Amino acid sequence: MKSKNFAQQHLSSLGGIKVIAMLLLFWWHSSIPNPNVDLGARTCELLFVTSGFLVGYNYFYKGMPKTWKASFMYAIKKIIRFWPLHFCVLLIMFLRTIIINGCIQLSNILIALDNALLLQAWSLNQDVYFSYNGASWFLSALIFCYFMTPLLLTFCQKIKQSIVLFVMIAAIRYLIEYVNIKCPGMVWNFVIHTSPLIRCLEFFMGMLLVPLFMYTKEKLQSSSFFINSLVEIIITILTIALCIMKNATWLRASFVFLFCITVFVFAFNRGILSRIFSARIFELFGKIQFEFFIFHQAIIICLFNWFSRITSDWKIVNSLLFITIIACAIGYKKFMSQKLSKIISNGIRKLFGYFEIAPEKL
Repeated sequence: MKSKNFAQQHLSSLGGIKVIAMLLLFWWHSSIPNPNVDLGARTCELLFVTSGFLVGYNYFYKGMPKTWKASFMYAIKKIIRFWPLHFCVLLIMFLRTIIINGCIQLSNILIALDNALLLQAWSLNQDVYFSYNGASWFLSALIFCYFMTPLLLTFCQKIKQSIVLFVMIAAIRYLIEYVNIKCPGMVWNFVIHTSPLIRCLEFFMGMLLVPLFMYTKEKLQSSSFFINSLVEIIITILTIALCIMKNATWLRASFVFLFCITVFVFAFNRGILSRIFSARIFELFGKIQFEFFIFHQAIIICLFNWFSRITSDWKIVNSLLFITIIACAIGYKKFMSQKLSKIISNGIRKLFGYFEIAPEKL
């Protein structure tokens, strides 16, 4: 019971950080004037590190069996939740492509099939991994991270082992990107932004922070609110400053390491910024953040020109887009999410029965 209460207490600020990341993604994909920062890249790096930390934290005490079945079932549980909305938006974008082209092309069908099966992030072709709902490559990479979770968790129990592995994984992540830039195609070919292998390393780095966090939280129980607030403010200013100043010079792996520090600090949830990120407004938005993420880019693509005909004021246009995305996210969450997930769950159960596989409780 103690660990459950502690989890609820400490994960709320990270939930707020994920909400901020979603808002930054909307900023990046909309027509709002962008800052001199690649918000799309930074938010994705932050989200994979945060997701890895949260998964590692939630399973720190209970763990998972290190089996193929456990990997498969954990990934399936995630797919049951997010695949129905992913498919609905994919279908809308596919029909939009047909209308624009005036015909159905075989290449469009094959790419749509890649998307439906969440395989697009494995492609080296931008026309594939950014096709239709361009945001869905994230799910393609994330499902691989979930599939690898039971295996990765076995390395996230002992503090010394996790620290050594963190340094090794961080070095590998940096080396892959460095070689990929300096000698493209010489050793390997990776699309750094979308590769599930690259993103799994970042996800794993987040998980490896958990043992050190669990050890450190016991030592800092008596730390003051003022000190924690000061540390959070300094880390936030430093993170923002480095993202701005080093945007064009740092490798993306460096920002991943920076976000590991940020996530680690805010996980304690003991300072003023953590309290802000744990506020009710962030909690409410957090309940629809997945739906917001899946809808945001597709709605911007589909409705931007239409809203632009109503008014030329970019502030009004983007406000209308934001309101539309929120409305769609809430509507789907309230009226469609559970129904469609149940249909998918029942379909998977029948599939298991057809192949005579006994599934765990989904």
